[in-house]
Amino acid sequence: MPVDLTYADPCCIDVICGCDQWLTAFCDYETVTLDSCGVKTEFNFARSSGVSIETANPNIGLHVSDKVFRVSMAEHDVNVTTGAIITDSEGGEWLVYAARYLKSFCVQVLTARSIAACFTLLDNVDIFELFQSKDCDDCENKTATRRVGRVKGSISSQAATLATRNDSKELVYTYTGDLVRWPLAVRASANHRLKTREGVFRITRVNDGGLLVPYRVGLEMDSADCSCS
Repeated sequence: MPVDLTYADPCCIDVICGCDQWLTAFCDYETVTLDSCGVKTEFNFARSSGVSIETANPNIGLHVSDKVFRVSMAEHDVNVTTGAIITDSEGGEWLVYAARYLKSFCVQVLTARSIAACFTLLDNVDIFELFQSKDCDDCENKTATRRVGRVKGSISSQAATLATRNDSKELVYTYTGDLVRWPLAVRASANHRLKTREGVFRITRVNDGGLLVPYRVGLEMDSADCSCS
């Protein structure tokens, strides 16, 4: 996506001479973490800017709520791909959907979008995993849980159907949840639990729609919440 995202910045010097000079030429650096291809790298000399109204073009998917990050390969030479996650200095997560390389300055220009802000996924969702514990006397069948991740998301809707359980009919409530992304390297499984202020949920369905859309899960309330280890 060849979009010109340069702009006049009175904070910066007029002329940049090359890769090394880019690391000292500005006065608005920030620290960000780039998670690309499973490798997390901290950049202390990153820069970011918003997308101006004049530059924004919804027809090609470039919105004013997006953000442009610039990271120097002279600071860290890493592989950067679309789908990478940038965590900014305030803890916000941004999904990279376009990248271009400025060879003269050794700088990757990364256009990213906040899925949490776009879809109002602002609650903290903890991801737990079931495991067998030998030292957990209070847990039934020695099954305990441990927290393995946290992500922004929202559990927003519920429905109920009549079902037969334990030889009696009862309403079984199901829920729909949206996550900014699935935060683990392994796929979601029956051993994972989601925990929010509303309670603990087990996953019954997954729909991964790809980049720039939430990771959707079907859920049921789970009564087991044993966290001994």
